[in-house]
Amino acid sequence: FSKEWKLFWRTPLFLSNALTPFIIFFIAVFLPMITSSSGSDLNQLLNVPNGGLIMNLILAGILLMSIAMNPIGYTAFSREGRTYWMSLTIPVKRREQVNAKLLSCVAIETVFATLITVAFSLLFRRSPSDIVTVIALLVPAMIPPICVNMALDALMPNLDWVTPQQLFKRGIFTILFFLLSLIPVGIMGATAVFLLNKHVSANLIYVSIICLSVVIAAVTYKLLLTASKHFYKIPE
Repeated sequence: FSKEWKLFWRTPLFLSNALTPFIIFFIAVFLPMITSSSGSDLNQLLNVPNGGLIMNLILAGILLMSIAMNPIGYTAFSREGRTYWMSLTIPVKRREQVNAKLLSCVAIETVFATLITVAFSLLFRRSPSDIVTVIALLVPAMIPPICVNMALDALMPNLDWVTPQQLFKRGIFTILFFLLSLIPVGIMGATAVFLLNKHVSANLIYVSIICLSVVIAAVTYKLLLTASKHFYKIPE
């Protein structure tokens, strides 16, 4: 974990590529709402019944889409590059190495998501409890798309890169990774919409989404462990 964490923060290109999806989605979705009639669209949304709940779910959904698009997950194994053989020789079990990579991805994504959430909340005067709620929703919910991206990277690693620019140029695979990682996000989003239409209480919706996220996270984690066997057998 320490190695992955330090490598990321010491490489400016890794940092900029990880932050870009958050900025793109945030600007694309909220900038039109902010600029239209001095933010009247957002104010109207907050004034409808369960407006605060809907806003928290929308923000969490946008951040999850940003995480699904983020290259941190789909380069987790590829970042090893031509030194991947070291991962095969060190006396550390495969599961522990995968856990370290996953934990590193989750920690990095949590940092960015927290910064965006705090900035949004300060901009629109949301309460501290809303910040905590969004982060509580995000942490378990971000694991499935990260696991899917990591599993795909383990199956189709890009290890022949020389510069970080080459690492992130995956062409059509980037779109494929994004679309597949949206599947668990879509399931959670559809569940949230269903519960909203059933007029379920806000607390029950939050708890239901978190529990569903944990279940999907467990399934995708198993998928990641299975896919990682391919990466650690590449030399064979």
